[in-house]
Amino acid sequence: MPRLVPCPDCVTAVYCSTRCLEEDKKWFHLYECGIMAKLEHISNRAFPLGPRMLFYGLGLFNGNLDQFMDFCKAYDRTGSDPLTLDYTNPDRLEEFKAFHCAKEPPTKFDYDYFSKFNAVLYVSIYMKQPRVASLFRSEDQQYFFLFQTLDYMRMALMLDIGHCTPYDWYTTQHFSIASLCNHACYPNTMALYHAGHLKLIVVRRIAKGEQITIPYVSPVEEFACREDHIKAVIKDAMISTCICDLCDPAKFLSLKMKLLNQNVCVKRQDFMLPIMENGDFQPEALRRFCEQHLHELPSPIEKVQIATNEFRFSTGKAFIKDVENAIRLALAE
Repeated sequence: MPRLVPCPDCVTAVYCSTRCLEEDKKWFHLYECGIMAKLEHISNRAFPLGPRMLFYGLGLFNGNLDQFMDFCKAYDRTGSDPLTLDYTNPDRLEEFKAFHCAKEPPTKFDYDYFSKFNAVLYVSIYMKQPRVASLFRSEDQQYFFLFQTLDYMRMALMLDIGHCTPYDWYTTQHFSIASLCNHACYPNTMALYHAGHLKLIVVRRIAKGEQITIPYVSPVEEFACREDHIKAVIKDAMISTCICDLCDPAKFLSLKMKLLNQNVCVKRQDFMLPIMENGDFQPEALRRFCEQHLHELPSPIEKVQIATNEFRFSTGKAFIKDVENAIRLALAE
């Protein structure tokens, strides 16, 4: 039976093989060795992808910070087309450029204040790592580190393609093709992730110029009656029947969910903004934040979350029928 291979320089990282250790050390662990446990304590959602994408980009320039900074200044977020990439012969730099230049959606990013807080938190921890501290020495370099980490965090949140398991665990995959997709409860494609590859399977006809949409939930489980779940959502949460931004009722639901999110996070925001504005990132301030705000959500909001999750799963039943029909048609041909 194969044994796990530990990192020789820290007690946190272990790998399935020496090759895996060497690959991770080349791109990421080189900058995380010794602080990995601290990073895991603050890890949530897609935020860790921010600094990791920065170090990945830096690795494409063999660790030359000046060249990487020049690259970032030369290419703005003016838009990119990931379909022009040659996926049969991947070019790491061209693929990274597609991510770096991807244009932001026109809608307002609701979690910007939280991204700023996380960016400063991550940067403050990374700067405790000797190699990182020696790399970002000047004020301009440290500002670049913070700004680029924030930028990549925001885009990672916008462009991630997640997969929700039947046990409500959520995994995040990051692909450049995600910039072409949007979410829908009743989508026209199904995203499948396997062994480092993403496949988009078309289950409904997509007209020219129409948005490519993907679901948030897996369509492989049988769910209870869709109508019963919709009634439960309306009764318990007093919200509309769809969380999809392509459905008319979703506009009302989106507004409701934003208000709920603002009510839950208002105290957190009031606490975090002074920290971000004043740069008060002392251990005592962060300790007070953890003590005051890292707790379970109030029961009314928790109830809404449960009802919303149930509705997400219920929409899978209708989507399963489309998938089955698409498979039958393919077999018939």
